[in-house]
Amino acid sequence: MKLRASYQADEKKGTLVHELGHRMNAQLKVRPADLDEHRLLFLYLYDLYVDLYGKDFADREVAFGKTLKGIYDYEGAWNWALAMSREERSARFAEVLKANRK
Repeated sequence: MKLRASYQADEKKGTLVHELGHRMNAQLKVRPADLDEHRLLFLYLYDLYVDLYGKDFADREVAFGKTLKGIYDYEGAWNWALAMSREERSARFAEVLKANRK
């Protein structure tokens, strides 16, 4: 895994947690068709940021992530995830985990 040298320390921490989440998700065998890779990740990433580094950090990471442009709509995925409460995101991710235990 490589991190951009131009990123500040907080962006590097956030990016590392983000990328580790992708690796965790790669272990899931069953994925709902309506959840792409980032929507699946964003079901828990914001809350993980809050738990690890606090709400201010989490909010800054989301704001940073929404600025990323390219082939994926990060802003749309973050807006989708954060339109749900923490409990709703957690329940949705729990459904994914339950499907993987069968």
